[in-house]
Amino acid sequence: MTFTGQFVETTTDDGLCLQGLFAEADTETVVVHFHGMSGNLFENQFVQTMLSDYPENDISFLTVEQRGSELMRWFDTVDGDSRKIGNAHEQFEDAEYDIKAWIDFLDDAGYETIIVQGHSLAPSKITYYMSETDDDRIDGLVFISPSEMQGLVVHESTPEHEDLLAEARRHVEDGNEDQLLSDELWGWAVLSAGTYLNFFGDDAQTDIFTYSQPENDFSAVDAIDVPLIAFLGTEDDGIVTPPEACLSMLEEAAEACPAFEGIVFDGADHSYAGFGNSIVSEVRTFFEASLDI
Repeated sequence: MTFTGQFVETTTDDGLCLQGLFAEADTETVVVHFHGMSGNLFENQFVQTMLSDYPENDISFLTVEQRGSELMRWFDTVDGDSRKIGNAHEQFEDAEYDIKAWIDFLDDAGYETIIVQGHSLAPSKITYYMSETDDDRIDGLVFISPSEMQGLVVHESTPEHEDLLAEARRHVEDGNEDQLLSDELWGWAVLSAGTYLNFFGDDAQTDIFTYSQPENDFSAVDAIDVPLIAFLGTEDDGIVTPPEACLSMLEEAAEACPAFEGIVFDGADHSYAGFGNSIVSEVRTFFEASLDI
């Protein structure tokens, strides 16, 4: 599999320098991809497929980093300094800076149709961004495993959550929000006290897709007023509710969405290995109909 692409850079309104990998086609349509928790430009196999398959189908493809890239890392800033962020130290609401920066980049590049694609945590960030900004430059959305962040930590498969939450609260109360917690969430996620409370505390803005919490109302989803295609897998551990039920709830909540399609891939897990070609095919067919691309 080969592609012709280049590394590109954008800067956020708060001065962070972010990198992306851009595979362009001769087209006015682009898909920009945002990875999930602690991910990177290349982590998921489907991204590697998309770097070739989207351009081969006359759609440019940009995969980007954000301040939550990797477990922990230093980012250059426009003033010549650096900031230690990564997933361990990010704040969910700061996704607004990162998404806007990449939409600005594509807008400046002259793209007429901008489709925003996100995996795992990223659909929550994208939905939050739309609810806060009403950015009319976004023409369509692709959600790959829109995950239920709060439902995942309170589920019986995450017994460490209560201890981590209590530890995070103690550190924050002592003024040590950057202190890394003593245990890993889900056996891999290294998080600081401040980030843990920001992601999973009582008032966390990450609580977007509330599939297992019927008392909640998916209120941020009301902001989605563009065509949306969403994918879940039968082996996806990013949800604790059957995927068909999740997509049905999402479709019902997205009342302002002019076109919606939810697809369940039999056998797909959270990484969607082997499903890149299928996702691109479904995305292209969906937006040919809904956006006339």
